[in-house]
Amino acid sequence: MTSYWNFAGIPCKYTSPLQGLTAFVPTSYAPGCPDVQCANAQIDDAAKIAASADATIIVVGANLAIEAESLDRVNILLPGQQQQLVTEVANVSKGPVILVIMSGGGMDVSFAKTNDKITSILWVGYPGEAGGAAIADVIFGSYNPSKSLTVFQNVINRCCGYTVIPNISNRGQMLLIQLVAADNI
Repeated sequence: MTSYWNFAGIPCKYTSPLQGLTAFVPTSYAPGCPDVQCANAQIDDAAKIAASADATIIVVGANLAIEAESLDRVNILLPGQQQQLVTEVANVSKGPVILVIMSGGGMDVSFAKTNDKITSILWVGYPGEAGGAAIADVIFGSYNPSKSLTVFQNVINRCCGYTVIPNISNRGQMLLIQLVAADNI
C-alpha cells in the first residue's frame, strides 16, 4: 500500500485518495497492484474501467517498506510494474489521466511526458491523515498549492512540461487506480 503518513507512524484515522475523490464525484475503483512492490500489475480490470471513465486518476509511488531512514532505494524508477500499469491504463483511457505520485523522495516519471493522455502529474509526498481530501481539493480546484512548490514546479517544468493543476470542468465519473488491495481502503 502506498503510504498516507510519514515516519511518525500510522494515524488512527485517515482519508485515502479514494475516499477524498468519492466525496466530490461518483468514483469507480480498480486495484492496480496487490502491493507497492507491484510484481504483478492487475491491468485488465483497471483498463476496462478507464476506457469508459470521463477521467482517470492513477495513484502510484512508494511506502516505507521501499524508502525510509537506513533504507535507500537503488534507483528512482517507479517500483515493480507500476510504469507498465500507468502506461497501459493511460493508453486506453477515454478521458484525461491525472498521475498522482505518493513517495518520500522523487520518482522518475519521465515516461509520462510522451503520453498525451497524461495531462497532469501531482507529487504529494506522504500526505498524512487528511491527504486524500487534500488531493481531491487540488484536483478539483478547491485549493491551489502553487505557493509552496518551487522545487516540484521546477522539476515539472524542466522534466515533463506539465501543469500541476488539471483543468477538469466536467464532474463526471472518475476512475482511481490505487496500489492497495480493496479491503485496505
